[in-house]
This record gives sequence, C-alpha cells and structure tokens, in this order.
Amino acid sequence: MSKIKTKPGFTLLEVLMASTLLAGTLVGFILTCADNLRVSRTTEQAATAILLAETEMEKVKAAWAHNYSIDPTAWSSVLGQGYLIARSVTNIGSGTRKRITLQVGYDQDGDNGLDTNEIILVLTTAYAQRDAS
Repeated sequence: MSKIKTKPGFTLLEVLMASTLLAGTLVGFILTCADNLRVSRTTEQAATAILLAETEMEKVKAAWAHNYSIDPTAWSSVLGQGYLIARSVTNIGSGTRKRITLQVGYDQDGDNGLDTNEIILVLTTAYAQRDAS
C-alpha cells in the first residue's frame, strides 16, 4: 500500500472555530468601546452642566447684588451647545431672602424645552438682600 500524501493546512472545522473565536473577541471589544463612549459622553455632559450652572448662579447673584428686584426666570433658557436651563425663584420669609433653583440639561429631542429625563443637574441656593448701608 502506498501512503497518500496530503498537503499541510487547516481543516474547515479549524477555520470555522478560529473565525468564531475571533468574531466573539471582536464583538466583546466593540461592545466595551461603545459602552466607554456612552459613559464618556455622559460624564462630559455632566461636567459641562456643572460649569454652566455655576456660571449662571454667579450671574444671578451678581444681578441681585445690583438690583434685588430682577427676575431671572424671565431670562433666556438657552445656554448654547444644546444646553438649556430652567430657573425658579421662591421668596423665603419676609421677602428679604430668595431661594433660586437652576435645572440644567441637554436638549436631546431638540424641542427647546427641558423635559424631566433631560435634566442633568439641579442647583439650589438661597440669597439674602444686602443692606443698603
């Protein structure tokens, strides 16, 4: 009997198994990257919302230091880059103190309105009217 010579190489089963392992690894890697991008975007939006809220709070305090009767709720709600703000003012006690609440969020649906699911940050503080003396 003569021996049949076979060419060296991979069988179809080996190629399929290697392809399956490679595809599984790539899918896992791609899903991890997508999740990291989502977390990164959420973190970036939160950091931007914090900076915008702090800046807006300083604007309100500066305006009230100059004229305590100014109503910041009448100001524009557009902060730029898709971010919006909702302001509410409540008088505390005799009216010499006010509580201001700022809700900052990213307008995901583009309706120029801040829905509850779009709010990223709520910042609240109290401000007292300064004496004129």
